[in-house]
Amino acid sequence: MDKYPYSNEDTNMVTHGVPANFGFKGNYNYVQGGDIYLEAIGIARELWGRYPDEVMCTFHNLLKSQGIFRLRSGEKEPSSEDIYARFIFRLGESKYELVLNTTNQPISITRPYDEEEVLRFSEITTRSIRMIVRSDYNYIEQIIAMTKRLHHVVYTDVHDKWLFTKLHIKDRIDPEDYRESALEIRAERKLQNILSQCSIFVNDWPVGHIFYSAISDGRQS
Repeated sequence: MDKYPYSNEDTNMVTHGVPANFGFKGNYNYVQGGDIYLEAIGIARELWGRYPDEVMCTFHNLLKSQGIFRLRSGEKEPSSEDIYARFIFRLGESKYELVLNTTNQPISITRPYDEEEVLRFSEITTRSIRMIVRSDYNYIEQIIAMTKRLHHVVYTDVHDKWLFTKLHIKDRIDPEDYRESALEIRAERKLQNILSQCSIFVNDWPVGHIFYSAISDGRQS
């Protein structure tokens, strides 16, 4: 990986954007939130030499072209309409904001993706889904797939599609924290059939929350 165009001593200034190299997955025609998340935490690790202690991210639009990440400063910040995703990283007592904008450059790569295979060893109960984290898929991919499956079982009264729109994880950002661990997603609440909140557990320890929004135009996570 090339070194990102920021210095560790001056990360509060936007110098250059970090272009992404996204690909589509399976039959999706937009970049998956999990792939955006992985790219973002990779940038954070490159910038500060370690993974953040806490990550909060929100997804605002579907990205159907290549994107570029930028650290936010007080000058020339893009308007909210230009932001496709926003990340807040906490490292110790410091917080940093990273945003994703589109470059309008086409995506030319499509990778195979089988969500049923990701979930092959999962076990689902009334309001939770569990599995041992697989080494052949990244942890955020498994969290998203498990949450989506849980929605289809728990919220059968919602006929719209569910879209992954928000994530909050604390103290479990490094992929090594998930190796051979028991991962569980628990359905917590649903607000007016348009927003859901699920809790994330690693070895029965709460590490964060994932949020989905119901939409009616056929898009899904």
